[in-house]
Amino acid sequence: MKRFLVGFLLIIPLYGFAQKGIQGVGANIGRSFGGRASGSDYVEYISLMYQYNLTDKLRIEPYFRHTNMGSTIGSLEYIRINDAGGDLHFFINDLPLGETIHLTPYVVGGVAYGFYSATDDNKHRKYGDLFSVKIGAGINYRITYRFLLQAELHLDYYGKPYSRLFLEPELNLVHIF
Repeated sequence: MKRFLVGFLLIIPLYGFAQKGIQGVGANIGRSFGGRASGSDYVEYISLMYQYNLTDKLRIEPYFRHTNMGSTIGSLEYIRINDAGGDLHFFINDLPLGETIHLTPYVVGGVAYGFYSATDDNKHRKYGDLFSVKIGAGINYRITYRFLLQAELHLDYYGKPYSRLFLEPELNLVHIF
């Protein structure tokens, strides 16, 4: 009985705090640049996301992303990627600009796992799985009480079979509830 009571007393404050977390759903669009020195690789993507603030300084963001990639990777002409991932945002609330003009900078890191299909020069299809890692920075701008506009700039590393590093600017619109 003592264990139950101690466990219950520990869970109640955590549960109460979790109810205070800001939640939001949104969509983002982005375009990536990278790959070869010529800059001929590009990525256009759209994703749907859910955001939950764990604390005042920490937010998690699971997402689903659809990517269309034009490529000069070997003989591959076109690549389509569908992946799911998660990001962790760490807010830098200590800057004075956050209080006066509703801007909150943050750093972001995350991982994603997905599947790709690719078409080569001879119109042959290839399939497989793909892993990516993200690191970068962003800024929140509170448009209204219910809407956020976010801008991020991050590096994504796509693992095998591509082993490419992409610079990705991204724009997010989030509805807070």
